[in-house]
Amino acid sequence: MKAVIDRGAGGSVVIIRVNTIHPTGVDTHMALNQGTYELFCPDLAHPTRDDVEPVFRAHNVLPVPWVDPRDSRRRLHAEVPGNVAGPLSHPAMAMMAVRTAPQHRYERRMVTYKSSEGVGELLLSRPPVNALTLNDLRELIRILNDAEGEEDLLVLKIRAEGQGFSAGLDQKEMQRAAAHEQFLEYGLVTRRFLKALTDFPLPVVSVVRGFCMGLGTAIVAASDLVVASTDATFGLPEEAWSVAYLARIVPPAKLREMTMLGNPITAAQLHSYGSLARLVPDRDCDDATDALIATLSRKSARSLRAGKRKLQLVGNIDHDRAFWLEQGVMWSDESWRE
Repeated sequence: MKAVIDRGAGGSVVIIRVNTIHPTGVDTHMALNQGTYELFCPDLAHPTRDDVEPVFRAHNVLPVPWVDPRDSRRRLHAEVPGNVAGPLSHPAMAMMAVRTAPQHRYERRMVTYKSSEGVGELLLSRPPVNALTLNDLRELIRILNDAEGEEDLLVLKIRAEGQGFSAGLDQKEMQRAAAHEQFLEYGLVTRRFLKALTDFPLPVVSVVRGFCMGLGTAIVAASDLVVASTDATFGLPEEAWSVAYLARIVPPAKLREMTMLGNPITAAQLHSYGSLARLVPDRDCDDATDALIATLSRKSARSLRAGKRKLQLVGNIDHDRAFWLEQGVMWSDESWRE
C-alpha cells in the first residue's frame, strides 16, 4: 500500500494505491462462510451468500470485481480517495488487506436450485464425491423451505453432477470439529435437513448414478421415487447415522447386514426390494426421469399434496425420532474423540 500525491488542476489529492482485494470480494471460504454472513446480516437466523451479497457490495469500498482465488498470481490495484469514510466503520472492515487465498482454501458452491414449469431441480455439484458440508446442509434446508412455498411447483427433482450421487457428509470437515458441541451441530443440522426433505409436501424424485453413500443414501431413502442407473451402489460407512432412513428401503435382514458388515448393495438388489421406481442404463436415466416427472406433472398440485400427506401419515415409524435416538448412541460414547 502506498500514498501518491496527484497534483492535478483541481489541487492536491491523495490517492491510496492498494495492492489488495477486499475480503468480501474474494470468492473463497476464508471470507464466504457462516461467520461472515452472520456478521453482515445479524438479523437473519441462517443468512446465506445470496442474503449478504448486496450488503457486501454496499460496504466494498475498493472498486474491484469479485475474483476467483484459484488465480493466486492475480493482484488488482484499486484507487480510493484518501479521505474515504463511511463503510470503513463496519466491523468486517478490520480485514482491510487480504490477498487472494491459495487454491486449497477455495470452496465452490455445492448446492444450486432452479425451477421451471412446475419442476424444481436441486443439483449437488462438488466433484469428485459431492461431499456435503455443514453450510451445504443449511443451504439445502433453506432451499427446501423456500420451494415449499412455490405455488406452481409440482415436483422436486434431486440430481448430482460427476460420477456419483454423494459420498455423504464431508468427513474432512467433520474431523476438524474441535469440540463435542461442534460435532453435535452436524447431527442437529443433518437431522433438520432430512426432516425437511421427508416432510416436503410434494413428490421428491432422486436420480442416482454411480456411488451413493452415507447421507447420500439417506437422501435417496427420504425421496418418494428413485431413478437409478444399473451401475449405482448404495451403502453406509462404519458408524453412519443413516440407519433409520436406510430402513425405509431395505428389509430388516439386509439392514442388519449393511449396518454390521458395512456391505453396500447394488441398484439391482434395491430394485428387487421394490425401492426403485426405475432401473435403467446410465444413458437412459434422464429420459426415464423426464417420463416419470411428466406423468406426475399431469396431476394437480392439490392431488399431489394430498397423496404425499397420506404417505407421511401411514409411515411405519417416526424416522426423525429414530434418527435422533440413533445419534444418541454416538453421543453417549466418548470414543468419538479418539
